[in-house]
Formats: sequence, structure tokens, C-alpha cells
Amino acid sequence: MGNESIVVRGVSKVFETPAGSFRALTNVSIELKASEFVAIVGKSGSGKSTLINLLTGIDRPTIGEISVAGETVTGKTEAELARWRGRNVGIVFQFFQLLPTLTIAENIMLPMDLCGTYSSGRRERAIELLSRVGISEQADKFPAALSGGQQQRAAIARALANDPPLLVADEPTGNLDSKTSSEVMDLFRSLAGRGITVVIVTHERDIAKIADRTIKLRDGHVESDTLAKHPEPAE
Repeated sequence: MGNESIVVRGVSKVFETPAGSFRALTNVSIELKASEFVAIVGKSGSGKSTLINLLTGIDRPTIGEISVAGETVTGKTEAELARWRGRNVGIVFQFFQLLPTLTIAENIMLPMDLCGTYSSGRRERAIELLSRVGISEQADKFPAALSGGQQQRAAIARALANDPPLLVADEPTGNLDSKTSSEVMDLFRSLAGRGITVVIVTHERDIAKIADRTIKLRDGHVESDTLAKHPEPAE
């Protein structure tokens, strides 16, 4: 498989509705490498959310195969999928989804508790992750005391709790101002530089331009798959 972190091969997804069958994705095949920062774009109904749900194991393809970090996801039972997802996928939501009655550090420790990881040093791990995203001083505060940008950084730290090979973010800058959005995107880029495959879904063109690669979906098909032409650093 080389250095591909994610392989999607011949994937289609059909939903059965009272009005009949609806094909959300048709014969999608993509390969994403470790350390790649990928933006998935497209209009509403293009299949973006369906693809993300398949990559994260939240839903299953009707046909086709998906593997992450060399492990085939399709074919697992629901219990196996839940265990796999907890250790292999970090998910960042548009609305942060931090538990309001837990401190920031406790929010980040929660995935470790659920998956039984880092049993002897969970708080230390949480502080380390908060330091990585630049808000370690907020560890013992509750989410309501933090700004939107700080809460999104905390959500990113939580997504990294179990050291997943894949980080997926669904409209992660949708509730942030432009300056904070830029800072969060820089953070995603730095995480990709550490070996994590980062996949974001976004409607924002300027945000997508920051990614290494942009995959555009249209009516359930991959319409284009473009590598960015970032300027070479000055010597």
C-alpha cells in the first residue's frame, strides 16, 4: 500500500427512502497519504458528509472497500467499528461539542477513559496536547469560560487524545472569525506535518486553498482532485 494512510476503492453509497433509492456516492476511489492535508469541497448534496461518515466508520458503504492505516474498515461489526474509531479517528465538529460540566482537561481525558488508553498519565497527556494547540493555561477552566477559537483548539486537542492516524474536521471554521479561522487552519497544517492525515470538509474557498490537496465532489462523483501549488519557501 506504500505510504497511503487512507484507501477508498470503488465505494458507492445508496440510501433507501420512502420515495425510492437515493445514490449519495457512486464508484468513488481515492488514496490519501500520511501527512497529507486534504480539503473536501462541493455543494450541498454533493456527497461530502456521506464520504466523511464512511471514512470515520459512522456509516458503511453499500459496495466498495475502505482502509485506514492499513486496516480494512468495511466488514467490521458495530462493536469493532466503535473500538476502531475510538483509537484511529479524531473528529472535530463545527460546534465544538465540549461537555459543559467537565473542565477542558477532563474533556480531553474522556476519549482516553473510554478507550482505556494512557491509563497511568491521562492528565499529563491532556496537558501536553493542550500545550501543542497553545492553550495549556486553560486546562482547569470550563468550556463556557473560553472563546470560540479556544474551544475549537480544545476540540482539536481532544480529537488527538488517542494519537489517531486520521483527523477529520467538518466545517471546523464555520463559527470562527477570519483571524481565528486562519490560526486554526495553520494548526491543522502543523498537525499534518507531524504525520497525521488531516481531512476537512469546508464550503469556504479561501480555507480550501490552504490545503495540500482539494477533492471536489459533485452529485456523488469525484469531479476533480487537485494538488495545491504552494509557493516555495525563500532561501
